[in-house]
Amino acid sequence: MFQKGGVMSLKGLVFLAIILLTTLPAYSQLSATLFDPPESSYTACTDQTIKILITHTLDIVPDSLVFRIGGRVYRWGDPELSLSYDTLIFTPPRTDFFSSGVVTIIIDSIFDVGGNYSGVDTFVFFVDTDPPIIRGSSPGNGSRVGSPVVRITIALRDAYDDQPFASGLDMSSVNITLTTSLGTYDVTSYALSHVDSAGDFHINALEAGVAMRDEDSVTVTVTASDNVDTSHCGPNTLSAQFTFYVTPVQCRVTRNPITPNGDGFNDVTSFEFSNIRNTTKNIEVLIYDRIERLVRTVKVSAEGFIWDGMDENGNPVPQGVYIYVVIVDGDAVCSGTISVAK
Repeated sequence: MFQKGGVMSLKGLVFLAIILLTTLPAYSQLSATLFDPPESSYTACTDQTIKILITHTLDIVPDSLVFRIGGRVYRWGDPELSLSYDTLIFTPPRTDFFSSGVVTIIIDSIFDVGGNYSGVDTFVFFVDTDPPIIRGSSPGNGSRVGSPVVRITIALRDAYDDQPFASGLDMSSVNITLTTSLGTYDVTSYALSHVDSAGDFHINALEAGVAMRDEDSVTVTVTASDNVDTSHCGPNTLSAQFTFYVTPVQCRVTRNPITPNGDGFNDVTSFEFSNIRNTTKNIEVLIYDRIERLVRTVKVSAEGFIWDGMDENGNPVPQGVYIYVVIVDGDAVCSGTISVAK
């Protein structure tokens, strides 16, 4: 084995290596990785099967497995645990095993035949089984609205949106329609462009082009989903409706007189009249001076029919009394007087 001078021969080195390999404990890479559902992902499956990849170079010892989930311990031999090649599989014992919340998996123990220990592995995923909800709306269901300009607010949220297991509202899934006696109007694009910092959707029915008659019922239909992927039983989807009613509007002006001097008080007035909300009609308000000269033609805006005391050229009109006439599809339906003071 040794050559002259005490130097080990090549044959001796090989022999020594064989002895060391057969007598020292075997080393193996042994680790676990959660891959279905992925770590920190969301699922809506109440019977979610869990799959964990076991990376190893030596055979593992199944009997060494200690697996915890939901506060319960499972060991090899329990019907919920199985191995498929390198994959440890947990199959829930019932179809309603999971509910909305945070799920923590702990592998306390797993060894291979060389005695190598993987260490404690902890994994987390989230279960979200609840669809978005409407936390509140204005007008409320069954209420009556007398304002000429109907404004709708919808507080649409994902359920438990303040909890880590909430997957969040999928804004691309939101769909909002308003149905009146004159038709169904898709106001989704308008609503998505009028979301405040709290996440509430705001709809000005007049500006959004929603036509309604006096005494109409208005049904608001909302559908929306969360962000749970289709591969994991998602998404959870809301489909909800609420209805309110609009009351007749009488012929009047909201401020009279007006003082259009820019001080922020009584600078403008708005005109109200029957069926003002029916945007399918051609509506305009004509304003004349005392000698019946046309001073201004008022068209609808987002705030209704507003006059700021200016003529067609943007100049302030003289103080005095003016006549207004509301024209709907060529017919005069409402008239009165309004005073301009300085």
